[in-house]
Amino acid sequence: MTVTLTNLTKRIGRKEVVTDISFTWRPGEITGLVGRNGAGKTTLFRTMMLQYIPDSGTIQINDQTVTPNTNFTQSIFFVDSQDNFFGNSPLAEIASWFTLVYPQFSLDSFWQEIDHFKIPRESRWSGLSKGMQATILMALALASNVPYIILDEPFSGLDVIAREQVTQMIIDAAAEHHTAFLISSHDLEELDGISDRVLILKDHHILHDYMLEELREEAKKIQVVFRHNEVPAAIKKEGTLIRVTGQVLEIVFLHYDETIEKALQDAQPVFMEDLPLTLTDIFRTTAVHDTDYLLGKEVYEK
Repeated sequence: MTVTLTNLTKRIGRKEVVTDISFTWRPGEITGLVGRNGAGKTTLFRTMMLQYIPDSGTIQINDQTVTPNTNFTQSIFFVDSQDNFFGNSPLAEIASWFTLVYPQFSLDSFWQEIDHFKIPRESRWSGLSKGMQATILMALALASNVPYIILDEPFSGLDVIAREQVTQMIIDAAAEHHTAFLISSHDLEELDGISDRVLILKDHHILHDYMLEELREEAKKIQVVFRHNEVPAAIKKEGTLIRVTGQVLEIVFLHYDETIEKALQDAQPVFMEDLPLTLTDIFRTTAVHDTDYLLGKEVYEK
């Protein structure tokens, strides 16, 4: 089973909030959706769930187009931490609602997760901490037994323990049940640790679609000090400067090759060291405009 978006576009008023979004989401795949505030992440999720009707484009599950008359709740669960209707409802009532919507919902599995994290069964939603609420949302999603789960900012506002709990639930579900996740988050460190793939959303469309393992095989991040601050032309052309500390430059190359290697050797830098490449580095390299991120730009323009 696959979920395929083709040229999905949604306008709110006269403004296009997501534009020509196309990608295929596969079983067992943990995909991070990364973008700045206002890029359209939440609108994309709500359009995928037909909470917003697309202005153009299609959503298909196993080559079947999803429409407002399609029952696709057996396939996708959307955890919207920003907007729900739970109020002061007790957990038992919340769980019962989901049994009506999701045919495969397992009350036993839900209560097992609640007990595992020592959340009192008699709790009411409004009386719970944000961390407990996040854990319950994940428990509801997993108990629905759907193959695809969308998470919108699941780590927002959580303490370290709660983040670890939610992260482990995601990893276990992907590994043991081949559940696929599509996760937006401002916490790029958390996404970096669990994502197989990352979609970078900018200006309301997908700018890049990376398989992280493949990207790291051909990309490189270095810190370097050049003699007299003279940066070779090939380095300026192929690399992206992401940080300057004194004379030390941190540069990311998304496609590191022999030409770049030779340019660095010929320059005989005073100091050079490889650094781990993170998702934050990739985001800065591909999604942040020059006018937003000017660190050390004058060095590169010499």
